[in-house]
Amino acid sequence: MKLNVGCGGNKYAFYDLKCEVNSDLQKPKTKISNFVLSDICCLPFKDKAFEKVYAFNVLEHLRDHDKAVKELNRISEEVVIRVDKVYNLANWFTADHENLAVENLVAFPAPIKWIVRLVRFPIDNSEGFRNMLHKTFPALRKVGLLDKWNYYQIK
Repeated sequence: MKLNVGCGGNKYAFYDLKCEVNSDLQKPKTKISNFVLSDICCLPFKDKAFEKVYAFNVLEHLRDHDKAVKELNRISEEVVIRVDKVYNLANWFTADHENLAVENLVAFPAPIKWIVRLVRFPIDNSEGFRNMLHKTFPALRKVGLLDKWNYYQIK
């Protein structure tokens, strides 16, 4: 059996990874099959209940990577984690990111929050800037500054 942790569906789009069970911290706006409301740091599953667990674009929303990774290892034989690359601009324009993860899941937490706040200031306070940014996203995606991920497999 496979589990999709942090599947989205409320604030962020639902990542349908064709898993038998989907979970997230927020209740989804639309019906997601076999959905379990849960925190990645305290999952309501038995040890090694899953053969594979996916956690795509979840760790950057957490303050404690280690606790989450330990919990994922507890419930699964194999864990696949995806995080944004540092140069992925979505990292910088997402207000609820707690850190930026780089090579081998090393995180840069709160000390760089002021940089994120500085970058976000014109977005949060200017409708025109936000609209210009959203129109620019397709061009940024073409040159590889969006939607680029690092994948890590933990066995």
